[in-house]
Amino acid sequence: MITGRIIPVTVAQNAVHIVYVSNEPTDLLIVTLKDGTVWTTGVYKDRWKLKEQVSGLSGIVRTSIDGNATDLSEGFYAQRADGSWIHHKGGQNKPVDVPVVKSLSISISDAKPFVGDTLEMSIQETYTNGAKIKVPVKDARIDIEKPYLMNMQKNGTLKPAGVGKTQITVASGGLSKSVTVSSSLRSNLKYAKQVNGNVMVPARTIIQALGGTYSAKNGGIEAKFGENVLSFKAGSSQAILNGNPIRLKAVPLTDKGELLIPAAVFSDALGAKISWDAKWKQADISFGDATLTVVSSETAGLIKKAMQGSLVKFIGRTYWVNDFEGLERFSKLKVSDILPDDKGEFNVIFTSTSGKTVKSYPMRSSEVMQLFADRSSLLNYDPYQKYKWSASVWKQIKAGQVSLGMTKEQVQLSWGNPAAKDITTGGGKTIETWGYSNFDIVSFVNGKVILIMM
Repeated sequence: MITGRIIPVTVAQNAVHIVYVSNEPTDLLIVTLKDGTVWTTGVYKDRWKLKEQVSGLSGIVRTSIDGNATDLSEGFYAQRADGSWIHHKGGQNKPVDVPVVKSLSISISDAKPFVGDTLEMSIQETYTNGAKIKVPVKDARIDIEKPYLMNMQKNGTLKPAGVGKTQITVASGGLSKSVTVSSSLRSNLKYAKQVNGNVMVPARTIIQALGGTYSAKNGGIEAKFGENVLSFKAGSSQAILNGNPIRLKAVPLTDKGELLIPAAVFSDALGAKISWDAKWKQADISFGDATLTVVSSETAGLIKKAMQGSLVKFIGRTYWVNDFEGLERFSKLKVSDILPDDKGEFNVIFTSTSGKTVKSYPMRSSEVMQLFADRSSLLNYDPYQKYKWSASVWKQIKAGQVSLGMTKEQVQLSWGNPAAKDITTGGGKTIETWGYSNFDIVSFVNGKVILIMM
């Protein structure tokens, strides 16, 4: 048994494509460089070196050999940057009439996502013969303008890492296409305040929310946003941006354990737009459609005062659970209060018939309105009083089950509203079919279930 170890070697630092070819007396590599030239490796001791440039080839992006070829006696194929192919043999180039990519399209599942969302990317090449081919993300070259704002995952998805706008450029088939993604923050941050006309925001949380890194260095703070580096110290209006001294509009200060800095510095460092909302006492930092809001200690009270006018009507009302917070279906709840938190969102406080307090997840005011309007979460009537059904039917409904003979009302209460409805007539009967998003199907005749497909 012969043992050994693999010794890695570097053939080229600037290669964009490599093809392995069987050859005599030594197998060789066809290497395409970034400058569009094509080279072959040598023999014996030079087999890992770019030894000879292939004459007559320029502007090449990749090469290929015939699948049945055993050496280079029949030449090889090369693709130009414009997507066209040629056959190279004996120093001569001959055009190859093959379909080439004439257009490239890319799409992102959400061009205005929230930080932390998962984005799907679709790439499609359209060829001169009309063929449309989906390109796996791993097979395309992806360039992210601001990598600190967007992370490429191993499975080919994208995940926004900070608030801001970045351009994603995809190159495939000799063409490239770009799309801009604007990422915002789903929840508000806190501890903003206005000091002598200057908008002050918490340094660490804002820097991290904008995709930057925050670290203590040389007695001060260093923030990095890709190639942009900002250094500053508490108590000093002097700062350094990308190696150049700048003067901050206000001195960074510590308030309630938070280091606050003037938000205007993010205009200088990143081009952000900074504004102070006097009505709600909050700071808004934006890059076009990409936004984040930093509320002050006064914001929650102002919002509660303003919003209670529309939300107060729900306090004291009684509801019955349909599908909410994992509570028992059709159990009775009473709205005891609707409280804003320190981020300007609301928690709905319920009291059960046993006196237990149930607190909802934080919601924006519009989500609170939707919660009470959407019958899929809460019902504004007692279902047991409205429908005098048997105990066995209620047991099925509470378990989310459907059986033959059920009525439309029973199916709707058990499975919810269908995604689609269809009505057909045949044999003197009218058949109504409901389809759900999970592909379950139920059909009715005379308002009773006659078919269930799951």
